[in-house]
This record gives sequence, C-alpha cells and structure tokens, in this order.
Amino acid sequence: MVGLDHLDIDFFDILDEFVEEENHEEVGIPRRHFTDFQDPLQAYSDDQFRRRFRFSKEVVRQDILPMLGLDITNTRRGFPLLPIQQLMIALRFYATGSFQIVSGDLFNVDQSTVSRVAKKISILLADNVRRVLKFPTGVAELADVNLQFYNKANLPGVLGCIDCTHIAVQNPGGLNGKVS
Repeated sequence: MVGLDHLDIDFFDILDEFVEEENHEEVGIPRRHFTDFQDPLQAYSDDQFRRRFRFSKEVVRQDILPMLGLDITNTRRGFPLLPIQQLMIALRFYATGSFQIVSGDLFNVDQSTVSRVAKKISILLADNVRRVLKFPTGVAELADVNLQFYNKANLPGVLGCIDCTHIAVQNPGGLNGKVS
C-alpha cells in the first residue's frame, strides 16, 4: 500500500486552505428588520378600514383592543409585535379568509408569526366572548326581547340577531373535519 506522503500534490495543505477560507467567509443570513409599522387605524379612512378588517375603527379602538389589551403580552423574542399589530394581523386574517402567508406579507411578518398571533387572538376572543355576546336567558328576558323586536320592526318571535359580515369558513378536513 502506497502512503499518502509520497504524493507530489500536498492534498492536505490544499484542503486546509479551502476549509480556512470557508470558515472566514461570512455567510449572509437575511435578518428581518421591521420598517415603521403603519397603523391601519391611522392609515385608512373609516370605509377603507371596515372593508379590510370587517370592523369599524371605533369598535376596534373602544371595544376589541381594550378587551384584549391587558392580555396580549409582548414576547421576549427579537422583534416583539405590539398589541395593536397582533390584533390587526389577526383581524385581517379573519376578514380575508386568505392564506396565512398572504396575511403575513401584508404586515411584513412570517407565516408562522401569523399562525401564532391568530391562535393567541382567537383564544383571547373566545375567553372574552361571554362578556360581549349575550343571549337572553330567563323567560321574562326572552319575552322582553321578543316584544322589543316586534315593537321596533314588527318581527314576531325574534329572540336575537347578529350584525356582521358572514364569510365562508373552510373545512379543515382530516380527522376532525366534520363535527356533528
């Protein structure tokens, strides 16, 4: 067997030089830097805001944000999102029913961030829904609501109504795709 030290080309010196060059070469890792966050509450007119987020500015400022504001905490990660940013990302995602990556592109955040934010805001909304949405419970209260609808709009037998934009919710499929 021929030893490697008899080779005319010093292969190991060339390899060492190559490895040393690779180690000193800086790898350009793209860093995410936030540009100034353009607050949609200020950037859009009332009509534009409602078309994009399905809520009025007043409802977001006076009802939704205060309801969630104390519960939305900033993360300890490198670029924490402000509570208003988190809420706007989630509301835009809910309003459009689009892919998370598209919603992320609108706010210059990654799809995984949209996913985490939408989950967090959804849980906070679900935890607070009983404070906002109420259905008449007692017989007297049901009769009173029924009478109010009849007196106001001549609608008999109405116990409540929903004022919102109805959007189609895509079935997630899989094992829990259909719940009976």
